[in-house]
Amino acid sequence: MSGKYYIGIMSGTSMDAIDCVVVDFKDDSFSLKAQQSFAYPAEIKARIKNIFAQDYQLSLFDFGDLDYQLAESYAQCVTKILTENNLNAEDIIAIGCHGQTVYHQPQGVRKFSIQLGSGNVLTALTGIPVINDFRNKDMIFGGQGAPLVPVFHQAFFADKGTPRVILNLGGIANITCLHPKKPLIGFDTGPANTLIDQWINKHRGQAYDQAGHWGRGGILLPKLLDRLMQDPYFAQSAPKSTGLEYFNLQWLENQLSTDEHIQDVQATLHHLTARSIAEAILRYQADTKALYVAGGGARNEFLLDLLQEYLPAINVQAINALGVDEAWIEAIAFAWFAYCHINKIKIAFSATTGSKKDVIAGSYHAC
Repeated sequence: MSGKYYIGIMSGTSMDAIDCVVVDFKDDSFSLKAQQSFAYPAEIKARIKNIFAQDYQLSLFDFGDLDYQLAESYAQCVTKILTENNLNAEDIIAIGCHGQTVYHQPQGVRKFSIQLGSGNVLTALTGIPVINDFRNKDMIFGGQGAPLVPVFHQAFFADKGTPRVILNLGGIANITCLHPKKPLIGFDTGPANTLIDQWINKHRGQAYDQAGHWGRGGILLPKLLDRLMQDPYFAQSAPKSTGLEYFNLQWLENQLSTDEHIQDVQATLHHLTARSIAEAILRYQADTKALYVAGGGARNEFLLDLLQEYLPAINVQAINALGVDEAWIEAIAFAWFAYCHINKIKIAFSATTGSKKDVIAGSYHAC
């Protein structure tokens, strides 16, 4: 292949943006050549959010149309980032595209995960090979199909002397426990931003709680927090994964009475995220010295303060301290997964997903 770089595209469960990066990989290191965050198309976002609404029925037409339309949006992002950085399709070896998760079924005999954003459409519109569908092969071999990014964290952010945790705060929170003397551990701890975002959107019409200001102004409701923490998912042993099909407004509202003040619920949801993460870290790597936070939630100052409060012996800081902007971590990871696929490198997802076999991840779509 004549290209030099890889593109990574990531749009998480919060659908706050489409992140696109151009990366150069050199064995055990990488350099970021270009990065850009694009607004998530409002119409597509609204239609996808409907999928998670109670009693909503997605037609096959809507599924196919959304799959195609989102790939068109991804292609527009690729075109823009190449044009604005004086690059062209021939400079790119492959695109690693996660897609938009609309259903994740990690339990049962037939496990599967569904992401929108057609790889065939994306490669046809960009003229660049596309690797996507990173989860299902792992699930066929018994894995949870998630989380995937911990193996990337291990490859580039592990420290030989200090136990550390990488925390990603997207819609769902997941942790990577990196210990110099223990095997890799990584799993979804539960909700990160999803309930916080959905609650403020319902009651104030805002997409997210800026820096956690609204939540900080509320009062913790201890009894409600305890009820929420009693959900079986939090006590379930790793490996485990979850998504918006589980932690959503219906799940929350089933736990509410009629007398909670809405701002106090928002404060309590911040505590739910922080406490569930803290308990998971203390359960699986109690000797952690540093917690590095990535994802959109790293910009929620109230949430970071609560994490420090729940983990007083651990230094909580943004992953920027390791030399990488928190906003691009997951997009870089999927560019790396594409790099691994092209170079026929099997990824050890089994360490965090429970898969019985490490595989060359993803499906290849040629131009």
